[in-house]
Amino acid sequence: MKRQEHLRVREPAVAGFFYPGDEDALSRGVDAYLAEVPVAETRVCPKALIVPHAGFVYSGPIAASAFARLRPFAGVVRRVVLVAPAHRAFVDGMAAPGVELLRTPLGDVRVATDVLATLPNVHDDARAHAREHALEVELPFLQRVVPDAEIVPLAVGRATPDEVAETLGAAYGGRETVLVVSSDLSHYLPYAEGRGRRRDRGEDPRARRASLLRRGVRGGRHQRLARARAAPRPARRAARSSELRGHRGLARRGGRVRSVCILRGRRARMMHGRELAKFAREKVREALGAGLVRPPEGAGFDAPGATFVTVKWPDGRLQGCIGSLEPRRAIVRDVAHNALAATFDDPRASPIALDDVDDLDFELSILSPLERVPWDTEADVARGIQVGKHGVLLVWKSHRATYLPAMWEHFRDVPELLASLKEKAGLAPTFWAPDVEIYRYTVEKHVDPGERSRPS
Repeated sequence: MKRQEHLRVREPAVAGFFYPGDEDALSRGVDAYLAEVPVAETRVCPKALIVPHAGFVYSGPIAASAFARLRPFAGVVRRVVLVAPAHRAFVDGMAAPGVELLRTPLGDVRVATDVLATLPNVHDDARAHAREHALEVELPFLQRVVPDAEIVPLAVGRATPDEVAETLGAAYGGRETVLVVSSDLSHYLPYAEGRGRRRDRGEDPRARRASLLRRGVRGGRHQRLARARAAPRPARRAARSSELRGHRGLARRGGRVRSVCILRGRRARMMHGRELAKFAREKVREALGAGLVRPPEGAGFDAPGATFVTVKWPDGRLQGCIGSLEPRRAIVRDVAHNALAATFDDPRASPIALDDVDDLDFELSILSPLERVPWDTEADVARGIQVGKHGVLLVWKSHRATYLPAMWEHFRDVPELLASLKEKAGLAPTFWAPDVEIYRYTVEKHVDPGERSRPS
C-alpha cells in the first residue's frame, strides 16, 4: 500500500536496525527468506502463527517458515490480529496505536480501527507503540504474503491471561482473520542450555502448549489463545539465534526463536483424526496379513501426541482399550502401537481373524496435555473436574490409573469416580494421602465404524 500522508501514521522505529531500512533491500531480503520455505499444498489456512520478533539477521528464516504458510491464502486473509508484549513502555492492559496506518519501508499498512473500537480491554496509547519493535518486525512479512490485509495491532502489558483471551476471542473472526503472536521463547541463554530448552519445548508443541501459550517465556507469557478454537501443529522451525549467526556463545539479541503454525480448529482436527482412526484399523489388518499399510504423511502426523485406541465389536463388547497419557512419540506411531496393543494384547481381547477386522469399531481419543488439579482435601478435587468432560488420572507412588471421559456414563459424580479409580490403581476406595496427584485432560474422539455399525 502506498504512503498516505493525510492519515495518522505510526512511523517505523527500527528500520535500518532490526531489518533493512531501504525498500529494495528489505523487499529482496524478505522474499529470499520466504523463497527458502517449501510450502506443501493444503486447503487449510493457518488460524494462528507464533513467530519470533528478533532482528531479521537472528530470526528472519524462522519467522519466514511460519509466514510462508499464508501465501496460498492471500486472497482469503483480510485481517491479521497482531499481538506482542510491550517492551518499551508500561501498559496497563492492552494498547492500540491510535493511528490509521502503520508504515514500513515497503509502504503503509491499514489499521482496522473499526475492529479495535469494539474490543474489550483495549485502549489507545501511541507511546506504547512508538518505539515497539515486536509488532513492527512482523509487518514486512505480512506485506509480502497478505498484502491486502488490514492489521489489528495490540501491545500487551499488565493483563491477565483471561483478559487477553477475551480480547482475542472478540477479534477471532472467521476464515478472513488470522492471529499472529509475536514472542521469543528465551533470551541470554548459553548455547548448550538453549539446546536443552529446545528439546523440552520446541520438539513437543502439543505437550508444551500450556507453557507456550499460557505461561511462555518472557514475551509470550500473556498470549493465551482460545484453545477450544485451534488445533496445535508442530513447530515449523526452531533455532538458536546464535545458530543463524554462526556462533555458539551467548546470544546477545534474540535468544531462542521459533515459529509455530496453528491450523483452523475443528476442520483441521476432524480431518486429522479421521485419517488416524482409519489408520488404526489398517495397522490391525496389516498385522493379520493384509499387506503393508502406508502411514498418513505430513507435519501434523509426525508431531508428538498422546492417544487411546478403543476397539469394540458390533454388539458393544470391548475387544480392548490401550493408550498413552503423555506424548512421547509421533502421534502416527502412537496410534499404530495402541491399535495393535488394544486389539491383541489387552487381557480382555478375544482371538480375531482378518475377516473380523472390518466389523470392529475403532475409536481414537486424542488427549490434551495433562493439567494438575490442585487440592487441600480430597473433597476439593471435585471443583477442578467437570463431570462428563474431563478424563482423570490418579497417581500415588507406583500406583496409577485413569478413566477416559467416556467412562462418566458409569458414575454419578467425582467422588464415585475417584473411589473406582483408586480401586483400579490397586488402592482401597477410601484411601487418600497428602502426596496423591490428580490430573485432568480432555479428548477429541474420532470413530472409524465397522461395516455392521455404519448406516445402511
